[in-house]
Amino acid sequence: MKRRVLGATEASRSGYSHYMQRKIDELALIEERLAHPPPPPQINHLGALLNRKFKSAALCRAELAAAQWSQTETRWKSGPCGSGAFLFDYEYQRADLAVVGPPAYSIRGLEKQLLATQYTTSGMAALAASLLAVQRLWPGCSFEARADGYPETRELIELLGVDQHDGSARVGIVDSTVDTPLAARTRLKDAAVAIFDTSCFAASSSRIRAITTIARDLDVPLILIRSHTKLDCLGLDYGRLGSVVVTKSRAAGGPELELNRLITDFIRLTGAAALPLHFPPFASGEIYRSLSRARSTWTIRCTRLIDLHLRRFVELDVRSFSHGLYIVFYPSFYARKEEASEAAAGLVARLMDDDIPARHAGSFGFDFFGCDWFEDPESGRIGLRLSVGDLPLCLIERAIGTIEQWLDATLDAATVEHDQHISGTPADKTLR
Repeated sequence: MKRRVLGATEASRSGYSHYMQRKIDELALIEERLAHPPPPPQINHLGALLNRKFKSAALCRAELAAAQWSQTETRWKSGPCGSGAFLFDYEYQRADLAVVGPPAYSIRGLEKQLLATQYTTSGMAALAASLLAVQRLWPGCSFEARADGYPETRELIELLGVDQHDGSARVGIVDSTVDTPLAARTRLKDAAVAIFDTSCFAASSSRIRAITTIARDLDVPLILIRSHTKLDCLGLDYGRLGSVVVTKSRAAGGPELELNRLITDFIRLTGAAALPLHFPPFASGEIYRSLSRARSTWTIRCTRLIDLHLRRFVELDVRSFSHGLYIVFYPSFYARKEEASEAAAGLVARLMDDDIPARHAGSFGFDFFGCDWFEDPESGRIGLRLSVGDLPLCLIERAIGTIEQWLDATLDAATVEHDQHISGTPADKTLR
C-alpha cells in the first residue's frame, strides 16, 4: 500500500545543508580536542561524516590515554589529569576520585540548589548507590515506582531487596521515561525523599527545572540521577558515565548532607566510581550545549512525525512517550522476545538496504535509528521499540516509506499465516 509521507519534501531539501553544517560543527567541536586536528572536512556524504565523527572521538580517547599514561588506578606519577573541562584528582581512583568540571545540568539558577555532582560508571550505578543510601537513612521505607516506567529500575529495586518495607516512609521514584511535571507532583507529595531519573530529558530541559522546583516547594529532598551516555555525548556513545546530584533543603538541618555522604560511601564501596577516560572532553561550553539542545529538539520533532505515520496502521497499538525520543508499537502476533528481536533485525536490515543509518540496538540518542524488542512492563505484551536518530528530514521521510513497506509486508504475511492456520493449510513463512 502506497502512503503519502506527511512531511515537507521541499523543507527536507532546504534543511539538509543546515543539518550537515550542524554535524560538521559537532565534528569540529570533537576535533578541537585533538593534538593535531585534521583539516576541516570536505564531506557531502552523511555516512562518511558520521564515520569520521566516531573515529575522531576514538582518537580523543586514545590521545588522552597516551598523554596521561601515568594516571593509573593508584596514580603511578602525580601530575595534571583531566579530560577537557573535567579535572581529576585522586590517590586511589576507585575510592577517592574527585571531579571538578562543568555542571551536570545546564539550567540557569538550578546550580544554587544542588550539592556537588558525584560521577558513577553508569546511570544504573547511580541509581543503585542512591537506593542503598535512602534505605540506610530511612529504614523500612517503601519505594514507589510506576509500573510502566523504566523496567530495570523496578528490577533493581526488587533485586536489592529494598522493596521490603514497613510503611514508615515513602520514597517517590520520578522517571523521565514516563513522568511529566504534573505526574511528578503527585509522586512527590508527602514523600520523605525522592529519586528523579533525568536520563530521557536534555540536560537543559525546563522539565528538570519544573520537577526540581516542585520538590523544593514541597520540601522533599530530591536525588537527581542520570545516564550521560544517551543525550550528553553528541550521539557518540563515548563512554559509560552516570551521575548523582542531591538537592539542598530550604532550611538548615535537612538530611541532604548525610544522604550525600552515604551515596559517596556506596559509590566507593561498590566500585561504582566513574572512569576518567569516559568523560567526553568536548562536553562543555555554549557551543556544546547549543548542539546538544538542537539534537534533542530535532529528534523529538522527527519522532512525532513517525509516530503520526505509525498510527495510520489500524493493526498496530502504538505507544508514544512524553520525552519524544522513541516509540513502541505492538503488532498482535509476537508471542516471544526472540520473535520480536528477529523482526527488529529485519526492519534494521531493510532500513540499511535503503541507505538509512540503523542498528539493532535498544538505546537512544544516536545519529541512527535503533530498533529492538520491547516488553510492556505492565501487560507483558511484546512489541518493537524504535528510537529515532538525529538525521536529516530527507532520510526521516525515506525511513517512513521503508518502515511502512516493511509493515505492510509483515502484516500481510501475518494475515496469510493466520488464515492458513484457521483453514489447516501449512503456513508459508517466507515473507517473515
